[in-house]
Amino acid sequence: AYALYFQLHTVNYNVHYQFPEKKGYELAVGTNGMYQNSLNKGIEYLVPEYRLFDAGLFIIGKKSWGKLNVSGGLRYDKRFQTGDALYLNANEEKTTANAPTATERFKAFSVNFGGISGSLGATYQMNDNWNTKLNLSRGFRAPNISELGSNGVHEGTIRYELGDPNLKPESSLQLDYELGFTSEHVSTKVNVFANNISNYIFSRKLSSEMGGDSIADDVPVFKFDSGNAQLYGGEVYIDIHPHPLDWLHFENSFSLVNAQLKNQSDSTRYLPFTPAPKWKSDIRADIDKAGKYFKNSYFSVGLEHYFQQKNIYSAFNTETPTPGYTLLNASLGSDIVYKNRTLCSVYISGSNLADIAYQSHLSRLKYAAENNATGKTGVFNMGRNISIKLIVPVEL
Repeated sequence: AYALYFQLHTVNYNVHYQFPEKKGYELAVGTNGMYQNSLNKGIEYLVPEYRLFDAGLFIIGKKSWGKLNVSGGLRYDKRFQTGDALYLNANEEKTTANAPTATERFKAFSVNFGGISGSLGATYQMNDNWNTKLNLSRGFRAPNISELGSNGVHEGTIRYELGDPNLKPESSLQLDYELGFTSEHVSTKVNVFANNISNYIFSRKLSSEMGGDSIADDVPVFKFDSGNAQLYGGEVYIDIHPHPLDWLHFENSFSLVNAQLKNQSDSTRYLPFTPAPKWKSDIRADIDKAGKYFKNSYFSVGLEHYFQQKNIYSAFNTETPTPGYTLLNASLGSDIVYKNRTLCSVYISGSNLADIAYQSHLSRLKYAAENNATGKTGVFNMGRNISIKLIVPVEL
């Protein structure tokens, strides 16, 4: 028998109407959503059996005035969700509430969530070289079944997870701005954002009464919690392709995210699993024709550097800092032609060619138990990896 076995039935629906374009205005209205029914068919239990129904109404539109394009939309969502109670006997088998050794694994619950989301954005082409974008958006997300009702070991995260049926839906307000420049030799853009999220849902480690980690079924216990969060950051990108070397591209990008919980102490200030600052640099050569038999060829070599992430949710040992690391990647590919006919396309790519031992800050497997063979804690990310892809067109 399967340990975890979820049988999920889903029915999606989507109905919308696109109005005929009139005087440059484009407008559409509609409704979509889904019905789900999930059953536990295994012998282990992580989340309760549940049913949910989502319903959403939306309207979207856009209009152009010369170099200015404006688009926006508004949506209202409603979710109805119920979770079933579950009682287990001394052998961890399903039983009834009145059985002599019955223990309650899941409590029954019924919740309704509703929220409004929408956006209003504009793009403006200032001249042949400069363009800019601005967008204001509001988001809505209802808690999922894991966040509401978990009570068991999640093997993929090596955690015992506890849900909270009293969680409220997330709502966010985000502002995005982008400024771009394109010329014969250089393309660049700067994108920044600021996002305030109410009732942001995350998981934190629990402590035992003795002061150490709370342990259940030999793994640490985590509970879903929520708080008001503030995220801001951005990305800078530049592509240098000097004329007359149009086939050569030197691409660089840097991205940064700062994610904090409002009005918290140092140990609970930063949100768990915030990505580390990242710098990426690639040199790529595009060769339209190389000899008699190769066409649309390219070669690329690049570095990815992830900086140290020390802004962590350190309370209860939920997270630990992650050191920085640099990865070397390369790839090449080409179409193979004969008598103006493409026989096949071949692509070879290699990642982490220097075979660096590293752990991503976003990996939950970083917190796995110590490996007795190496003495290192946690599972490391993939080492050197080389892949080959072959595409052969078939004409009937």
